[in-house]
Amino acid sequence: MSNRQTGTFESYDKATQTGEILPEGGGDTLLFHYTDIIKDGYRSLKRGESVSFVGVRTSRGYGASEIRGEDDGDPSDEADWGEQIWHGKVMNVNDEIEGD
Repeated sequence: MSNRQTGTFESYDKATQTGEILPEGGGDTLLFHYTDIIKDGYRSLKRGESVSFVGVRTSRGYGASEIRGEDDGDPSDEADWGEQIWHGKVMNVNDEIEGD
């Protein structure tokens, strides 16, 4: 059986797909990867949402795993978790398949 703890979801970085949880009672923030969120469908949390998690030791220190959000992870701020849209130009389109 795992020893679940509680805390608050603090922040998320879309570029690295990692976030931070502040444990209840204080202490250092715990890092997690978005794949550590347990939720059907779109994995998300709201900033300030209460969460439960299992503390883990990683190569970078302590982190959080098996994260469950109290509010079922309905994002309140699209900037935190919204779809990433990439902008740019297509520089070259080649309709021929090489090797034919």
